Amino acid sequence: MGTGFGALALAGLLKDELVPNAGAAGLLEPKQAHYAGTASRVCHIYQSGGQAHQDTWDPKPGLAAAAEQQSGSRKLLASPFKYTPQGKSGLENAAADLIMETDAAVGRVLAAVAAAGAEQDTLVIFTSDNGFAPYAGAKELEARGHFPSGPLRDYKTSVHEGGHREPFIVRWPGKVAAGATNGQLVHQADVLATLAEILGTPLPADAGEDSFSFLPLLKGVDAPTRPHAISCAAAGTPGLRVGSWKYIATEPAQLYDLAADLGETKNLAAQEPARLAEMKALLEKLITEGRSTPGAAQKNDVKVVRLNLRNELVEVAESLSLKRQRMLGSTLQ
Repeated sequence: MGTGFGALALAGLLKDELVPNAGAAGLLEPKQAHYAGTASRVCHIYQSGGQAHQDTWDPKPGLAAAAEQQSGSRKLLASPFKYTPQGKSGLENAAADLIMETDAAVGRVLAAVAAAGAEQDTLVIFTSDNGFAPYAGAKELEARGHFPSGPLRDYKTSVHEGGHREPFIVRWPGKVAAGATNGQLVHQADVLATLAEILGTPLPADAGEDSFSFLPLLKGVDAPTRPHAISCAAAGTPGLRVGSWKYIATEPAQLYDLAADLGETKNLAAQEPARLAEMKALLEKLITEGRSTPGAAQKNDVKVVRLNLRNELVEVAESLSLKRQRMLGSTLQ
């Protein structure tokens, strides 16, 4: 479990103090026998995304360990997590062990909330930031019968569903019915507008440009709260979801009906030209306006890339051909 804003904020809430980046579940467990259930101040802490992926169970891992971890996530994930108890999953995979440790850490968070007497008045959201990292042993896990992406296509960084479709679990006693499910489309950006509505705080016109409140869903209403959603690959290639349909802005274009084909195996772009044209136009409109909610146009945060798969394949083939020619020339000499 990463030590992102939520973990740090919760630790500060439980102990009424600013806590260092001790990391992982060690941060989440109150270390005092007694503590205030509410904080007297709010602490805003910056933390880089890289820190949240480090295995920093030891609050003082030292400069040597930090330097080793910064050398690259592939090296880190390929070796056992130093501070995570090993073997919990029985899958001989450090990431699987860490997932089980995450489950235990969440349990400690919920226990701390209950101990503070705030259980009945606390909204808890459990979710994640992306799909399973392929370099964390995905193929090895699949060989053992455990599929990190389930029926979804691809893994972390991909514009396909395996790259960004996440669990989204909510607990809010007295507000959300226990065990209830809802199949409506929700984006993590929607948390902002939802919390703002719960708190009765209007968002500024230039904030939450892609955030739609899903408070009606929490109240049991089974109706769409957002008309569409944009997902994006790490390389910048966008995808647009409207209902069960998903368009990916590559060339050639990709169009999938997730209701019938969750694994995105059947490209229906050729069979659905009208739908494809409509979704293409909508995506370009959203990109131009820099937002998906009503309001003044905004700047996009990242450069939008439209990948030409044909050109990419040609470039790869030409590159391989050039390398082969060089190798052949070296052999002849």
